[in-house]
Amino acid sequence: RGATRPRGKKPWRQVYKDNMCIECNAEGRLGIDLKGGQSNATSVLRMLCLDCFDKVAKLQWSERTRHTLPRAWGLYGKQEMMNLFYKVPQSKGKGKKKAGKAVRDGGGGGGNGGAAGGSGAGAGAGGATPSV
Repeated sequence: RGATRPRGKKPWRQVYKDNMCIECNAEGRLGIDLKGGQSNATSVLRMLCLDCFDKVAKLQWSERTRHTLPRAWGLYGKQEMMNLFYKVPQSKGKGKKKAGKAVRDGGGGGGNGGAAGGSGAGAGAGGATPSV
């Protein structure tokens, strides 16, 4: 009795196989339950390694359905892959950066912290101050 993992009547080979990435056969780190949240449903757990998960997460929905995880598409079919893609959150990619407050408000200077104005005594890094 050298093992402590409760596996029921599953052979160890099946336990090992079930914990591999569905795409690249690397060590599966993230398990995604495709039936999660449904009452009276048996669990359908699909494992992904971190690399394959990141590949899916960084893509928009239309890109995910076109050319992501081709091996898994062949094994599990369209409906199951759509469920998997739906469960993977989309990461915040390299979108356009929002304009800073000074640019949005019409101010903004030449790199002096967003101060409006030139180099006079009243214009500093903290903004324009009234002259005395």
